Amino acid sequence: NAEYMGRNMASADGALFLGLDLGTQSLKAVVLDASSHLCVWESAVTFDVDLPQFCTVGGVVRHGDVVTAPTLMWVHALEMVLLRLRDADSGRLVRRIQALSGSGQQHGSVWWRRGAEATLSQLQPEQSLPAQLAGSFTVESSPVWMDCSTGEQCRRLERNLSPTQQVEHGASRLAQITGSGAYERFTASQIMKIAETRPQVWTDTERVSLVSSFLCSLFLGRYAAIDVSDGSGMNLLDVTSLDWSDECIRATSVCGLADRLGPPVLSHTIQGTVSHCFCAKFGFSATCQVVSFSGDNPCTVAAAHLCRSRVCVSLGTSDTVLGAVAPTAEAVRPKTHPRHGHVLCSPVEPHGYIAMLCYSNGAAARLRAMQRLAKDHGADGEQAGWRLFDEALSSTPPGNEGKIGFFFVVPEVLPHAHGIYRFNASDEPVADYESAHEARAVVESQVLSMRLYAGAIGLHPSQIVLVGGASRSVAIAQILSDVFNCEVLGAELQSAAIGAALRALHGILSANSPNRFLPFEESTARGSTAERLLATPRNASVYSEALLSRYAALSRTAFKQL
Repeated sequence: NAEYMGRNMASADGALFLGLDLGTQSLKAVVLDASSHLCVWESAVTFDVDLPQFCTVGGVVRHGDVVTAPTLMWVHALEMVLLRLRDADSGRLVRRIQALSGSGQQHGSVWWRRGAEATLSQLQPEQSLPAQLAGSFTVESSPVWMDCSTGEQCRRLERNLSPTQQVEHGASRLAQITGSGAYERFTASQIMKIAETRPQVWTDTERVSLVSSFLCSLFLGRYAAIDVSDGSGMNLLDVTSLDWSDECIRATSVCGLADRLGPPVLSHTIQGTVSHCFCAKFGFSATCQVVSFSGDNPCTVAAAHLCRSRVCVSLGTSDTVLGAVAPTAEAVRPKTHPRHGHVLCSPVEPHGYIAMLCYSNGAAARLRAMQRLAKDHGADGEQAGWRLFDEALSSTPPGNEGKIGFFFVVPEVLPHAHGIYRFNASDEPVADYESAHEARAVVESQVLSMRLYAGAIGLHPSQIVLVGGASRSVAIAQILSDVFNCEVLGAELQSAAIGAALRALHGILSANSPNRFLPFEESTARGSTAERLLATPRNASVYSEALLSRYAALSRTAFKQL
């Protein structure tokens, strides 16, 4: 393998790999050099700023519990970023791209109208993409991961999987098959809702894509297959057989669902070459390969080179914990309640798995605490507010003098809860904390929850890679290091896009290897994601098992009030 890698990397000298990330708030693109694994070009389109005509806030449109994003906005963003790539280095850069892949926000869905694949195959390079695709979607604003309007469908899906129509039994069965209980943001319940409430839309729909396979389809000029890693975030894929579960498909009671999904593929599969239209319009080589696109969380796993002892924590709009777990059938049996965490198929190891914890109250809870600090101190502007926030974390003692709180500003999914609960050192409910202690209580509560649930699903890291907007905070990194008693490294903020580019390289080298697959670590040497040491444990003894047990007990006390 070493000799094979040497030959292939030598032949790849000068070749470039494109990675895209269609996230909640923006579309990012990076180009990696195959020989150095360094980023040589990057660009981003921020939806609220660059495409104001769609009137999004944070990249989405909210109507109560219904949260969507205009599908054509994503098409506009792709055209904008690819035109910038076309013009980079007088067109020489794009011609050197050997392969590309992408990342999409997980769980979201795109609904293609009957005849849309024919439209994709006949796109004309001289016309704009949005104008040509304007009539191609039966649902013009795509449901996204922030939507929480499908609780009724989730419970019905679980009941349908139980012989006795019991939700909890069905939830366990669903988690056993798909790695997760039913969640409102997952695609199965979204499909059930639209098929039930808008039957003509379902009749007129030819294909349902995930955000990732939608983006891939634009490059191919035809419908792209859903990869198994992103597909395992739908409540429909059997994570052991790597195919759609007939049992789960039946439980949705949606006619013709499997046909509208198409067969899934392994994440390193090359799905074809860039379409003639995209070659002519944006300057891609006719031989440029398209490797299966995947979800943003799976692509972050690829960027962070996660292994059994190396976990990624992403602090952004939502907070996410990602880690690799042993590739055995037993590993996909959730060790906790089916509401607590997910197991997904690995994007880089065909029979491997990744464990994932997702929190809705990431940035929202921290922002609320920051705004209170800023108001108390008369600070003007977010930059000054976040500086006060970091100062509060540094000036308050680890353990927060025994204060423990739970801060669910928006409805939380891990656990299912909503509201704010505070306790003093004697475990008595209190109405408020001083603003600096409130800031520490928010962060400590978030990180203690991560440790509690991560341990329950078998993640015990000796190293954490920290990404996302809040990874800039050294004070937060220190709390993370102390609570988990391990070192914390900071990484590039465009991690999902970088992971997509690395997966493109991995797909090409795997396709050319004797066994049609090459271990990810052998094909993508670490170094593409610049890392720096942020924190080492200083106060780990404060966050003992006893404190963790107290935190768990208080959470049970608090949520009995709901």
